[in-house]
Amino acid sequence: MRAGSGLEVFGDDASSDAGRGFITFNLHWKHDREFMGLAPTFREGSSVETLLLTIRANKIVRIDVADTSLDLAICLWDRGWPHPHNWMPPAFVAGMNRRRAWLLQTSGGKET
Repeated sequence: MRAGSGLEVFGDDASSDAGRGFITFNLHWKHDREFMGLAPTFREGSSVETLLLTIRANKIVRIDVADTSLDLAICLWDRGWPHPHNWMPPAFVAGMNRRRAWLLQTSGGKET
């Protein structure tokens, strides 16, 4: 598997203060040679991918890949590439109960 005609970067952002960042790109790929044990299929396509970055002390310490389009993922699945099932990773971003936060703020920090 190799990048075909190129890589188009759509967007990126990073904040070492927040500890996270991302890069989204369109990968043009062609499976014309062995790729991690998978024989060439000679299929090709495009796949929008997002790299989710975890940043600590101004260094990227973890990269997770999120498939936006499934062309490449389906190609690999069809060839027996292992994919996790029934797995729920922890959220990268957690929301907050704004009503509860407002109530705590307006009551001087006392729960009612």
